[in-house]
Amino acid sequence: MYQLSCADGYEYPGGDSTYVLEIIPLNTGLAATSSDQRLCIFDPLKLSQGPLKSIQTNHGNLTSAKAYNASDSIVVTAGENGTASVWDLRLDPASARALQIRGEFECSALGEMETKMELREPPQLTLTRLLKRHPYSGSWH
Repeated sequence: MYQLSCADGYEYPGGDSTYVLEIIPLNTGLAATSSDQRLCIFDPLKLSQGPLKSIQTNHGNLTSAKAYNASDSIVVTAGENGTASVWDLRLDPASARALQIRGEFECSALGEMETKMELREPPQLTLTRLLKRHPYSGSWH
């Protein structure tokens, strides 16, 4: 058996107990969603210094987060208010949200792959990548 010890950590500030919902590995660091409805990016070698970027989402309660493109630090989040947002975490937090939509939709706006995202009840994000048939095809529903 291995004995594990904590090498570094971060505790969210404030009186409320904030806990991490999801951790997503990206080329620029670790993205984390938390119960205070934030999307943050951390340097995994300097966790105790806190988030490099912190973005307040507006999904109501966050229900899902997935990496769309880990090498480009593109993350998709969804919430119980029926919205999904695409975030470019390379950008300043004020301009990081590239897209926000509500309901079921298909998106091919990012990258060389077509992406189908579905929001369902209870709110849950399903992200599927498919090869594009035409380089400029895409639809919004």
